Amino acid sequence: MALEFTNIPDRTGPAVYLVGMSMLENRLTAYGQELDKATDEKTQVVYLDVRSKDGAQVADFYDIQESSLPAVLIVMDDDTIYKSWFGQDLPRPGDVAHDVKRISGHSV
Repeated sequence: MALEFTNIPDRTGPAVYLVGMSMLENRLTAYGQELDKATDEKTQVVYLDVRSKDGAQVADFYDIQESSLPAVLIVMDDDTIYKSWFGQDLPRPGDVAHDVKRISGHSV
C-alpha cells in the first residue's frame, strides 16, 4: 500500500485499516488482535484514530465520516478499497481474514 502522504510503513499485499476514534479504540484494538491471529504475519493490520494526523488523512482520502465509524477497510497495493464495512455491524475478524487470504492467493 502506498498512501505516500502518511507515515504508515508500506508492505506489499493488501492491508487492513481499522479506522476509529479514541472512544472506539479498545473495541478496534481487540478486533485487530483477533485479525492478526487469523492472518499471516505478512498481512498489515493498522489501527488509525481519525483525530490523529495519519488517521485524518486516510479518512479524508477515502471520504470516511466520523458518523460512520468504526470502519474496516481492505486496501490493495494501488490504494483502492477491495472491501469496506462501516458502523457497529462489522464482520467477524475471521471473515475479513478469509477475504485477505483469498485476494493474497493464500489458501483459505
